[in-house]
Amino acid sequence: AEKMRALELNSWQLLRLLQAQLSGLPCEHVLVEENTGDTKSVVTECGGNIEQVFCCLYQNAAVLHRSWKFKRIFVSNIEDYKSAAAAYYVFLRTVSQWLARRMTDALYVREDHQISSLKKYAFSWHLDEIFLVGATLIHVISMGSSSMVEEEQYIWHFVLSTFYLLLIRKTAQTILADRTQSSVGLSMSLNGKISYLIISLFSVLVLGRILRAWHQGGINWVNLPDISKWLKLAGHEYVKRLWLLACLSVIILSIYVLTFLWTRRKMVLVVGFSFFIPGLMVLKYIISHEDDTSGSFTYSYGSTVSAQKIYRVLGALTVVAVVAVPWLIHIWTSKACSNGDICLSTSGSHDILKLPPLMEMRDSFYVIGWAYIFCWCLLQLLLQQPTNSLPVLLLLVQIYASMLHSFSAVPAHKHWIEVAALYQLGMAGHFALGNSNSLATIDVAGAFI
Repeated sequence: AEKMRALELNSWQLLRLLQAQLSGLPCEHVLVEENTGDTKSVVTECGGNIEQVFCCLYQNAAVLHRSWKFKRIFVSNIEDYKSAAAAYYVFLRTVSQWLARRMTDALYVREDHQISSLKKYAFSWHLDEIFLVGATLIHVISMGSSSMVEEEQYIWHFVLSTFYLLLIRKTAQTILADRTQSSVGLSMSLNGKISYLIISLFSVLVLGRILRAWHQGGINWVNLPDISKWLKLAGHEYVKRLWLLACLSVIILSIYVLTFLWTRRKMVLVVGFSFFIPGLMVLKYIISHEDDTSGSFTYSYGSTVSAQKIYRVLGALTVVAVVAVPWLIHIWTSKACSNGDICLSTSGSHDILKLPPLMEMRDSFYVIGWAYIFCWCLLQLLLQQPTNSLPVLLLLVQIYASMLHSFSAVPAHKHWIEVAALYQLGMAGHFALGNSNSLATIDVAGAFI
């Protein structure tokens, strides 16, 4: 009886699903008769279109089920039970096969649509791409004017801000298109992805505006107030606190980005510990940094020797990362493949990036790239003026947010767009540190360490 009840419930649920898939399904009278108990105890031969066949099969199963329940009151009849169960099985098998074919056809249609959309996207030009080409040409032309060269930092700030605003517009259009094409069940995942993409772009814009206000660059505006001048007026104690905060944040962020490779736990721990050592050395250097009675920082012989040691450690760390990381990843992958954990055969994988050699190359480039970025940030914290410590951190966060957006964008940006975005961040960050095209603004204090 329990098995028959389960068959009845499964059949009823599938019938409801069919009604949702087929709006013109003529089975309302079957459900009404089932609820009222007014059923005809006649098994008919099923024919006609697919909707009529579904309704007929369900009705036959329901009739045989009720006949078995009625006769069971007086005597147990195995044949009636088998007939009712067989009728339910026929209905369930027929409907399941039809739904599976319908779902497969829908997936093929959707994949074809996505492939055609990707091909169309790959060979089409968008507003952000046209803007980049036009801005590059204008920037090249501006090199012929000496006054434009002196104020180049404003050009890069304008290009960077406008480009990321165009990326926000493009992302919003893509999200709206995906929402109209996606089902209701995917709305929750889309909402999380929306916030992820938009926040990363807005963070780049907001941090870029802060960096722009940190130094008044150029020749004509260098005497105007900015954040760096306010910090110097506030006193060396506030500058030193920001210096420490920036160094700690750089260390934490650099170790955090490695958690994306948490499947390689041993490598993450080794590389993270290697990052942690020079970070602590820079922290010790900042804490022991002395200042004179005028409130400005001084460089003693001991601090110079400490800076030289840190410089050697950072140089050795980058070389070791380039040489050792690929070997470590290869050894780990070989062990995992021998244990049968993640090794995939080339014939069974449709995603070429999941093949072990390309996985090793991808992860190696990721770790080595972040090793270079981390060492560069620590070196800048060591050599730059203390007031430039926070801009170094903000520039690192901008790079991280831009990379996150590139990884998550669907459809993915063209490679030259991603490279151009990082190049613009680098140029705008170069001028945000107080540099300009005038020799008078070059800070050579760090070169004497």
